[in-house]
Amino acid sequence: MESYKLLICGFCEDGDVIKAKLVFHSLLNCGYNNDEIAWKILIDGLLKSGHVNQCSELLVLMEGKNCQPSPQTYDTLIKEFVDRSNGA
Repeated sequence: MESYKLLICGFCEDGDVIKAKLVFHSLLNCGYNNDEIAWKILIDGLLKSGHVNQCSELLVLMEGKNCQPSPQTYDTLIKEFVDRSNGA
């Protein structure tokens, strides 16, 4: 999981969101726990490094594959999105 996080965040840092999405798709197809994906990739990796747009796009991909993070994870994601949009 950590390797996927590093790859996805690295591609986003380089501006290659297409490669990040391809790696994310492959992760979803590996059968990882959905909440684990959300926490490790979306929250720990992308949001904490300021990649809110990429995080949003990958969350949509998760939802499109019926991968649903827990309600607590959604709360954390929403709080991060709101804090970032308010300049916090």
